[in-house]
Amino acid sequence: TFTSTLGMTAAAFTAMEDDYVAAVADVAGVGQNQVRVVDVTETTTRRRLLDTSVDVETAIKTTSENMLADVKGDVTAAALTAKLADAGMTLVEAGGLQTPPPDTTAAPGGVELDTTPAPGGAGRVGGWGVVTV
Repeated sequence: TFTSTLGMTAAAFTAMEDDYVAAVADVAGVGQNQVRVVDVTETTTRRRLLDTSVDVETAIKTTSENMLADVKGDVTAAALTAKLADAGMTLVEAGGLQTPPPDTTAAPGGVELDTTPAPGGAGRVGGWGVVTV
């Protein structure tokens, strides 16, 4: 997962969340169904007359180490900044390796495999890739 800090309120982000997911998916070269907003936290700072921003924790689902490597190469701060600007959002900061979502185990090569059983008890292999921006 990675965290994007956007110069907007949580309410404004909620109204534009689909645009955010579309922009991240486009930059990562994956389908929108592979991008998940994990958490949104609004913060207000006093240093700039009460600036408000949101930290958006985002996960990109990958299915292989090769796909993870491609996503890591594609999702850069510069690419994300440009794509989000096209969608009317200002990226203030992006980065940070984050702890993977619960129910994952580390696989060889660093891909985080989702081990949550699928409905009906069938096994499922997929991964929430860890992306550094």
